[in-house]
Amino acid sequence: MKDKKISILALAVAGSTLLTGCGGSGSESGSIPPSNGPQTITAIDGYLQNAEVYIDANANGRLEVSEQGLGPVGSTNASGKISVAGINFNGNLVVRAVAGKTIDSDSGVVDKTYVLGAPKGSAFITPFTHIAQTTGVTVGQLAEDLGLDESVIAGDYIAQKASSDVDAAAKASIAHALARFVVSETKKGSTESLVSSNLVAAKATVEAEVEAGADPDLVELELQEDGSISDDVPPTALEFEKTTLQDTNWSMFRFDDVGDNEHYFIRFGSANNPDAFCLDNETFGFQGKTVGIEAPTSACSSDTTFDVNSDGNLVWNFTDDSGNPATRELTMLHRFSEGGYSMFLMVADNGELFWVDNNPELKDAGDYRVEEDVITYSFRDDNPDFGSIDYFLMQSEFTVTGDQAYTVSGAEEELNTGDLVLSALNHTDSATTTFKTVPLYEMNGQMQTSDDIVITVENLSVDSEEHWYFPYRTAGDLTLVLNYKPSADRESLFLQSRSRVLIETIFEEVEARNSGTQGTN
Repeated sequence: MKDKKISILALAVAGSTLLTGCGGSGSESGSIPPSNGPQTITAIDGYLQNAEVYIDANANGRLEVSEQGLGPVGSTNASGKISVAGINFNGNLVVRAVAGKTIDSDSGVVDKTYVLGAPKGSAFITPFTHIAQTTGVTVGQLAEDLGLDESVIAGDYIAQKASSDVDAAAKASIAHALARFVVSETKKGSTESLVSSNLVAAKATVEAEVEAGADPDLVELELQEDGSISDDVPPTALEFEKTTLQDTNWSMFRFDDVGDNEHYFIRFGSANNPDAFCLDNETFGFQGKTVGIEAPTSACSSDTTFDVNSDGNLVWNFTDDSGNPATRELTMLHRFSEGGYSMFLMVADNGELFWVDNNPELKDAGDYRVEEDVITYSFRDDNPDFGSIDYFLMQSEFTVTGDQAYTVSGAEEELNTGDLVLSALNHTDSATTTFKTVPLYEMNGQMQTSDDIVITVENLSVDSEEHWYFPYRTAGDLTLVLNYKPSADRESLFLQSRSRVLIETIFEEVEARNSGTQGTN
């Protein structure tokens, strides 16, 4: 865990009253006097990149269909900023964070679309300005009720976390955690008035967590049905936390080079050593056919240890083949938690990519149905030579043209067939072929079972060879897919999503670390 324990003696809540007030569109701290010239606004939960900015014609802090139909005035840059004409700035604006497109500097690509509003003339559009604009409370009253400076919640609380003033930095960190709470509840569909009435209690919960030693950047809250605030919520920040990793058995997939994919059972910490990193691994096999590994026990021992550094990155400490001490630093690229399932995608400093989750099954292929016309994006190593890395960004456009009847898990189903256009986004290669969706037994002679696996088969005309696709894991809009080539009895793993931004972001992070040696050791 990062050492971010913060004294909160100066953060006492100014009052226990619920957040109420009047007037939501007056001049606030964080606002700029009217001007005819262009002005810069900043969209923040974390900094929101590729967020769309619209004119809020009726000043209600929401995006109406008619307003969206007029189109955005522009999109934010990597710092969450956009320059808008004075005539627009002097009115009301809303920010639309778009699922699969907008990137939050805290948590990565946004998983669900949401809108933030603000009083007119606001230089910053944040979850707090949204609460003010949609509930009628002024930003000043909101700040007073929370016991925070107006300049914090109406301004750039992320930048203020770096203040040399310890108390100011502490208040900004608390505000940042509360902002995540507002957005999380907004995405769940909670009303702004409900969220507003629970902000004081949420702040008290954050303070208690921080006082107990929690990293405020990793504190997440959730409003329960009984009205209580739960802090038992998985982090969303793209940072590792040691206590989250420890005392849990994880499954891990390494995919970097065709023919050298591996799967693992791993454990962080043991009864013998809380810093031990234990694993058992073998080469990945078609449908897990070679699984002979076992999950490490709580009493496991290992010469490899782990830690989490001040940047929130995972560090493995081990002895290399020459007997010298060595380290490997891994950065989290994506994370997902839902219904008890947790996963994270991480890349090592040499470019190796790993999918880690708490699903105890390695042999767990799911169904791969193409149920409609769809475009997907994938990140894969497309060089068949062992030890040779050639990453591809691939667009796959599936067009359904027909279907065929099969018995699947004892019932009749119509499974789609159609055309498939493959286009490499970082190369000039492309191909046109066909696909079919079939039960696995149709392809390899297995008997029909009560849990038949449905796969998609691609018929590449360029080499007259089939590729069978199995989804091994799905985490939100990201899927870990096995590509099996029966003619060569070879398989590879790749990532797939309907979000081009998500796949491109992963590609850029891996390419930045591509040493050309990953997957060869």
